[in-house]
Amino acid sequence: MELARSISGNISDLACLWPIEDTADHGYPNRIKACDRYDVSNLTETEGKQVEYYLERGRNGRPSLNAYSEIFPNSTFMEASKVPQKIKEISNEGGTPIGHFVSAGHGGVSGSPNPDKKEKRQSYSVTQILNLAVKRQTFEYAKKRKGPIRCWFTRSAKVRFSGCSSSATAREFAKKVLRKGATALGTNQKIANFYKDGTAWIRIKGISNEKKQWVSGVDLPYFSNAASRVIWETHNGEL
Repeated sequence: MELARSISGNISDLACLWPIEDTADHGYPNRIKACDRYDVSNLTETEGKQVEYYLERGRNGRPSLNAYSEIFPNSTFMEASKVPQKIKEISNEGGTPIGHFVSAGHGGVSGSPNPDKKEKRQSYSVTQILNLAVKRQTFEYAKKRKGPIRCWFTRSAKVRFSGCSSSATAREFAKKVLRKGATALGTNQKIANFYKDGTAWIRIKGISNEKKQWVSGVDLPYFSNAASRVIWETHNGEL
């Protein structure tokens, strides 16, 4: 506990310390012996894996918005329902934690516990991600460099749910998945996304039927512009 506290300030991070070499279970996690060795890389990792997806719109396999493949040029087209398992695989349950994650698409649906049943869009929820994680750390699991959900993302991870009214999803993700020091962003309004001639655009919906607000963000991924920042809300990790 004191080793975790000395690095991250949080004794709960002991679940992300990996016993290495011939270190045996001498009463894990409360007791260790001289010459036991633990890998602390999960607690000190700052870069982490880079993961960006743009999501399927519905059952026919079409991308949610083609603009996202341009707005996030490093993103991979992903069927939304497969995202939880991919997060588990890429993070190796903490062995290779994720430091940068983008989930781009109909964010209020694809990341929400309440999918849009009317349009039958494929979805995933934070709960589904949590259900894939081990609930109680054991010595044998830690020996495999795997841990509970708090270990899957770096302590300084940056997460963005880029889609309509996705702030509730970002808030839940920050509360239940991310450690203190990490952040999750989501939008507080419905938005439409466009990409043309090297510039990403956001149309903010719901301002009025007659008056639409258009904002341009030359610096991808399009929220550095002061006008577009009004739609983004940042939620701090709570684990």
